[in-house]
Amino acid sequence: IGGKRGRELGTEARKKTVAFSNGYNTGFTTVVTAKGANLKDVGSLGGKRLGVVQGSVQDEFAGKVAGAQVVRFPDYNAGFAQLKNGTLDGWVVPQDIGQKYLDQNPNVPLELGYTVEDKDTPSAFAVAKKNTDLLNKLNDGLAKAVADGTVARIYGQFYKNTPLSKELQQGGPGLPVKN
Repeated sequence: IGGKRGRELGTEARKKTVAFSNGYNTGFTTVVTAKGANLKDVGSLGGKRLGVVQGSVQDEFAGKVAGAQVVRFPDYNAGFAQLKNGTLDGWVVPQDIGQKYLDQNPNVPLELGYTVEDKDTPSAFAVAKKNTDLLNKLNDGLAKAVADGTVARIYGQFYKNTPLSKELQQGGPGLPVKN
């Protein structure tokens, strides 16, 4: 098994050989912008040049923004360089990566703009499709850990400044993944 963002890795070919457990975490997609750009909702992103890492969840998100011009890069640093020099209106990244860049570059006048939780692409475990016993055990254990608050307790230890999805809070329904 491998713990990666299931849907990021969920190509059609892979879906024929692996199944994904229910989600154990979500992330947040955010648009890093120039300070004062006022890109605070999806509607404000139309007509803007949005940079993304090609093939990422954020690439998929930006591709659905009506009227946006999506510019694809092979890595985060290339996109941030373009945002910094003003050739992009926004850089669509996982929120933790965007925040880390802002923290490491306090003199660059950037801020976090529109942010959305990635509930449709939760982190999940990949399991051989034929190993339904392991998949069922993972999902059962995860459901118990959500119900008794174990997920919430552990999450709070490591992600003090990021809210836990309500579905993963104690007694929540969890994040089912469709295979």
